[in-house]
Amino acid sequence: MQIRIANRQDEPEIRTFVESIYKASGSSFEIETKDADLRNIEANYFGKEGLLLVAEHENKIVGLAGAKKKSESVLEIKRLIGSSGSGFDQAEMLSELITVIVEFAPRLLYERVETDLVPASNAHEKLFAEKGFESNNGNDSFALDVQQSGKFV
Repeated sequence: MQIRIANRQDEPEIRTFVESIYKASGSSFEIETKDADLRNIEANYFGKEGLLLVAEHENKIVGLAGAKKKSESVLEIKRLIGSSGSGFDQAEMLSELITVIVEFAPRLLYERVETDLVPASNAHEKLFAEKGFESNNGNDSFALDVQQSGKFV
């Protein structure tokens, strides 16, 4: 499995991947509303001082993480989605995606990483806690302060 920065050519496969995850959970993919950020990833992530990562296994997208600027000092994780499969561990993959985002944050001078996941989920609560994130205002979001060195505080 490898993790890399997504590009425009990945957009159709990313949308297909997210739609398949939604269908498996009984949700619907809505490109015009809640999933509009996946229509133009360059504008919606890189253009908003953020990044979109994909995890690939055997040349197929099996995971996705996206974060963008919330404020001058806060990078917000908007997407964290993974599928399960043979040959890789889903929890380990999601953990690696979070690590890349957290290490990226101070390079763009962010001081804090927060979550506001689409779709909303507390399924990753344990994973965020293991990475040092704390509950943010008691809702389904989490936060972590980061240092400029790129290491966890």
